[in-house]
Amino acid sequence: MEEEVKKIETEVKREWPAVISSVGGIATLIGFCATLGSGAVWLWSHYQNAADRRAKMAMAQSAADQGDYETAIRRYDDILKDKHGYPPAREGKVIAAEQWVENLQVAVPEGQDPAPAAAAMLDQIMPILEAGLTRAKGTEAADVQAHIGWAHWLNRKMAGREFGTAAEDNLRAALQLDPQNVYANAMLGNWLLQTHGDFGEAMQRFNQAVAAKKELPLVRALELGGLLYLDQAGARAALVRATNEMRKGGERLDDEQKSRIRRFCFDSVVADRAEFTESLRAIPPDEEWLTYQWLDANDDQDDHHALRRFVDASLLEVRGDTADSLEKFRTLARDLRNSPGSLRDQTEAAIQRLQG
Repeated sequence: MEEEVKKIETEVKREWPAVISSVGGIATLIGFCATLGSGAVWLWSHYQNAADRRAKMAMAQSAADQGDYETAIRRYDDILKDKHGYPPAREGKVIAAEQWVENLQVAVPEGQDPAPAAAAMLDQIMPILEAGLTRAKGTEAADVQAHIGWAHWLNRKMAGREFGTAAEDNLRAALQLDPQNVYANAMLGNWLLQTHGDFGEAMQRFNQAVAAKKELPLVRALELGGLLYLDQAGARAALVRATNEMRKGGERLDDEQKSRIRRFCFDSVVADRAEFTESLRAIPPDEEWLTYQWLDANDDQDDHHALRRFVDASLLEVRGDTADSLEKFRTLARDLRNSPGSLRDQTEAAIQRLQG
């Protein structure tokens, strides 16, 4: 027995290091497995968080695409609460604020002052743009600064809270950063027209903005909006040239806007002879007639056919085709003999003028 005990003790002493080593290996394996498990949990959590962010980003973008910029900004803020400084959300928030200021609209009940609602929106927009400007560089900085300038203009025009030079200062600062910047050029052009500034510079700004071939619908909206109903020499001619370019370029213009432009530029009953002639001489006569027809395409009212014929005869007169112009005016006068009014008077005056 004693010998067997000693034999067992000897074997145990010999095998103990291997047992200890095995136990250590098992412990290490357990630890490694635990690490793997923890890593897998982290990876899964990371994947879930990333998927959640992508979903929230998509919802924010969808809201912005639908013109609900306030909701888009709120969704970007939700993302930034979970992941502070997340670049795509931060950049998306600035872009949404820029789009909001481009399309700022206030709907209030009839008789209610819209200024407080506009002010509340601008109070949300301005800090976002100002924070974005601190991070932006180059063309992006010019974009943001131009929109800050436009926000200042809306703060004056819509909210009635501002009367200084901040709008112009920021728009010109944006041009210092990027002289070709489409937003700064178009917004400054519109600002100059609305504040009765330098008309020549305004049109130069729009020409540069159009030449950039970026954000053309916004550029045209600012250009047409600034020129339409502007009581200044050259405004009608510039408006006709702009619409002619739009027609030739296949740009879109809704029927209501076409009707407004046509009445402002080509309605001889509304415009005096000098203004009417300015519109007729704005572009070559063949293009003038095509552009007039483009603006007039969806107006089939009976009383409008007579005005269309008056414009046709007037274009011939401007072109120097006296004989054809006189014939068309005489025919129109016969058709209007039982329709007293300004158009008949102007037709008869044209006949007297052409007869010498």
